[in-house]
Amino acid sequence: MNSKFISKHKDQFEIINVYLNKLINDKLIVYAIDPKSDLFETKESYGDRILGCQIYKIITNECRITPSPSTCQNIFQHSASNLALSQLYDQLPISDFIVGPEPVSTKKKGDIMEVIICELKESKDKIAKQLLKLMILVLIQHAIFKNYTKEFTLAKICNTHTMLTITISLLSLLE
Repeated sequence: MNSKFISKHKDQFEIINVYLNKLINDKLIVYAIDPKSDLFETKESYGDRILGCQIYKIITNECRITPSPSTCQNIFQHSASNLALSQLYDQLPISDFIVGPEPVSTKKKGDIMEVIICELKESKDKIAKQLLKLMILVLIQHAIFKNYTKEFTLAKICNTHTMLTITISLLSLLE
């Protein structure tokens, strides 16, 4: 994620940081911060599948468009890639909570993000659900930012609107 994208979405990153810290401190995210735990691999696998389903659901339902198969595949491949997940990891203070050595590989950081996605999805906490959606919207927005075509224009506008709605909702909970 380049500095232009990060700067443009600094509010979303800040909200994700605040609430991710809260959920980790409240012990709603536990397996992601302990990569050696017994359930880490299982949750990583689930998180990968959850991410794929959520990306497609958001693109088609939230944006009310049906992108061409190649456009949908481009968004999915970028948003769910270990590189994009690793870059999101690097924008968050997750390493402060990791048990053991800090991960350095793109794959390990991506795996940790997939476990976080799984834990957020499994949580009954409303904030966790909103946070999950916001994180996935940021990943989709980054895919659109990186792979811009005319077909992405409507998706970008709709995605931006949804991100702002969630950001405002989460900000109101801070007050």
